[in-house]
Amino acid sequence: MIRAGAHPAVTGASGPLRFSAESSAGPLVGYYTCWSVEGGTFCESTPVPPAGVTPALPGLSYGPAAGEDDLPVVWMVYPLVKGDRSFADSAYRGLFRAQESFSFTKRECSHDDLSLLDGVFSARNFTEKPDLVITEGFEFTEASEAWAAANPDIRFFTLEQADYGLPNACDVVMVPYGASYLAGVLAANITKTGKIGAVAGAPVAVIDPFVEGFTAGAGAYDPSVNVTVLYVGEGFEGFNMPERAGVLARDLRAGGADVILMIAGASNAGIVDAARETGDVYLIGEDADQSYLAPSLVVASVVKEIDTIVYHAVANEIMGRFTPGQEVWTLDNGGTGLFVSPRFEEHTRVVAGWRERAAAAEKDYLKTAVP
Repeated sequence: MIRAGAHPAVTGASGPLRFSAESSAGPLVGYYTCWSVEGGTFCESTPVPPAGVTPALPGLSYGPAAGEDDLPVVWMVYPLVKGDRSFADSAYRGLFRAQESFSFTKRECSHDDLSLLDGVFSARNFTEKPDLVITEGFEFTEASEAWAAANPDIRFFTLEQADYGLPNACDVVMVPYGASYLAGVLAANITKTGKIGAVAGAPVAVIDPFVEGFTAGAGAYDPSVNVTVLYVGEGFEGFNMPERAGVLARDLRAGGADVILMIAGASNAGIVDAARETGDVYLIGEDADQSYLAPSLVVASVVKEIDTIVYHAVANEIMGRFTPGQEVWTLDNGGTGLFVSPRFEEHTRVVAGWRERAAAAEKDYLKTAVP
């Protein structure tokens, strides 16, 4: 079909694949991955993005499709193109769930489209004006504030940015301190070397509660456990450097660490590849259940219920319940948690036994950490 110049209709975990006029170029949005069987279970290796193809920005250069004129319009702006199997994909699941419940027009774009979006919002030159704009991730902090200030008639729902004090902006803070505390407890419980570690995308504010919670939980369970934290990069680029993350994971293993917390976004794939080389390192994922990456190695994942939060944002918009200010989602109110992979369910007991202490520690953390 492809050789004949046709475009196959394929939908995967990251959404429908859209093809350009050049069939050989691959999908405009999406990624390829190699699947294998590990311990009787399917798992996938490092995702390979479309070669040399810049993702398109649908919906901004032309009017809405026929029949959509009266529907509310929601724009979603991801930090990365869908396919990270983490932050972006979790938000997409929430948006998809919302479309199953409500009627609205959705448009999706990513950080790659920042300059185009800047032009549209600053000039207010809309071919299709959104009712709600959702921006996901700290890298949009300055842009979201500028867009919201220049467009007071558009509501902005931002994830992990800042409370701008604007009547048309609501920011969500997802605090993974308590869930990471539980991850530290779990790591300290299963380590055989007394050494555990974390590979983080960058030393930025959104990563701090992961690191601090993980370190505090491990120390509370066993003060003798040593925790080492390494950073892939200094900024946003660190969350999309899997090869560099793999090098750091090998360094941790060489230093004796046998449990690694992965908090590096798309770079996590490199950590998994490194762990597979020896098969004697347990991993803890982030943002969503990442056991699919290596079912025999990923013990648990510190999850942020991003899909639930995005669904909540769209539902509030549709129902006329948008509220400006700041929302804080935590372990206590179900916004975050530690998901233990099914293959390692014997560890659920220690996690459950420490949950109340983790929630209490998170409340203490929140007294100074979140404004």
